[in-house]
Amino acid sequence: FASGELIRQRLEGLQIVGLSSVRAEVSALAVCAGEAPDELALVVLRPSGDLALLDPTTGQLVEGPPGAGAHALAAGERRLAWASQAGVTVYDVPGERPLGQLPSATPPVAVAVAPDGSWLACAYQDGRIALHDARTPALALLGVADLGPARDFAVVLHAASDGRLLVGTRRGAVLRFEVLGSK
Repeated sequence: FASGELIRQRLEGLQIVGLSSVRAEVSALAVCAGEAPDELALVVLRPSGDLALLDPTTGQLVEGPPGAGAHALAAGERRLAWASQAGVTVYDVPGERPLGQLPSATPPVAVAVAPDGSWLACAYQDGRIALHDARTPALALLGVADLGPARDFAVVLHAASDGRLLVGTRRGAVLRFEVLGSK
């Protein structure tokens, strides 16, 4: 979306409600839902690693959480997560504050947040995919899958609405994991 057009949509029916021109390069987008049905935030990841929010009333970008340095972005209900060289930060969107951080010597290559905001998945180049509890500041580790023995690693993670984690790997495989305790 280099200097492109962004379409703002309602999530329920994917009805187009307006078109906004964004005069900035965009690397990734995430839609984060708040507590109320009309609380939606469109988060933009710029190539510089900065995050910005699209103001739905004006269509203009406003500065997002400070100092992100992000290279991967994901959102679920009330949760926004991004990966940077320092690790992963999980943000409580309505409260506009960091909820928790996962420092890491090896930066994650991809992140995903459950649609209901309950869990966070992080993929690493060594083949690990770690699942964390995104409801608490400690971001407790819930489990780890290891693709390392197959000499592969995840490059894309997607949290599906049915509670599954979809994983796209460097070698072109698409894997589906059932997250126990999810929908």
